[in-house]
Amino acid sequence: MKYGFSYDRIAHIAKEIIDELYNDNDVEIYTDDYTLIKAIRDSIENELQFYEELREKAKQKILSQKKKIVERSREWDLLLNRYFNEEIEKLERIWD
Repeated sequence: MKYGFSYDRIAHIAKEIIDELYNDNDVEIYTDDYTLIKAIRDSIENELQFYEELREKAKQKILSQKKKIVERSREWDLLLNRYFNEEIEKLERIWD
């Protein structure tokens, strides 16, 4: 899995979220822990995949430029962040 999150790490985060839910007096849980962990884990994995797709779009913008930019260079990283943020901003405009 990309972004340095292993399956075990995501499961651990899901368990921490569940612990917080159990400690919240305003939350009522009507299912078992396994179902909750799976739902939270799936949500996290989907979100990471979504951001990976946005990052790939940003990377393709860089690769499509006439000027060849060395991957992992400072210029590459700056453009990748800029194009990634532009993709996020597009989505924010759509959701508003």
